Amino acid sequence: MPEWATAPHGRRGSLTKLPTSWSNRRTFGYYANARTAFRAFLKEHESETPRPILLPAYIGWSSREGSGVFDPLNDAGRHVVFYRVNARLELDVEHF
Repeated sequence: MPEWATAPHGRRGSLTKLPTSWSNRRTFGYYANARTAFRAFLKEHESETPRPILLPAYIGWSSREGSGVFDPLNDAGRHVVFYRVNARLELDVEHF
């Protein structure tokens, strides 16, 4: 077992440090799939002046499945800007 996986007192999996503040407390939800979770995230983080969302141009779509990335953004009415990528899937700097 790696050293980091053992608590200081030798008890495996035990927590010895408690949070000092509860101000960063989060509520967790469970969703049927990533697309549904992404839609919920977008709804929770709506803004009156939303900024464009950058996506690589290789994000795909199919008539059978749609797009798990693009569909939630489109449904939320978010403005999407696609950027080109090169053969190594890196940002195509020449395009800008």
